[in-house]
Amino acid sequence: MKHNECELNIPYPPIEVEEKNFRYAQLLLEDYAGPNGELTALTQYFYQYLITQNQYSDFADQMECISIVEMKHMEILGKLIVLLGGNLFYGTYDCGKYTFWSGYNISTTENIRNFLMENIEGEKLAI
Repeated sequence: MKHNECELNIPYPPIEVEEKNFRYAQLLLEDYAGPNGELTALTQYFYQYLITQNQYSDFADQMECISIVEMKHMEILGKLIVLLGGNLFYGTYDCGKYTFWSGYNISTTENIRNFLMENIEGEKLAI
C-alpha cells in the first residue's frame, strides 16, 4: 500500500505558534505520547495491521492507513512542542515529574471485534 493512499487531500493548518510557552508544550505531551495519545494510537493500529495482514488483508490495509495518519498527527504535535520550547519525550509531564510511555498502553487482544471496540473507545478518549 502506498502511504499517499491513506491521506485525504485536505491540508492541515499551518504549524506555527506566536511565542514559546513551555507549559503548553508540556500539556501537548499528553496528546503526543500519553496513554491515550498519538504514540499509543499509532502503535495500537500498527500492531493490529501486523496481526491481521495474513488473514484479513483488506482490513489490515485499513489499520496500516490509520497508523500512518496517527503518525502524521504525532509529527504535527511534535513540531508544535518544539516550537513552543518543549522537549520531545515519549511520555507525559505532570506535577513536576516525567512518566515514560509504556507498551502496556496498547491492547494485545487478537479478537477483531474486541480491538475495534477498544479503538472506538480510544478515539473517544483522545478527543
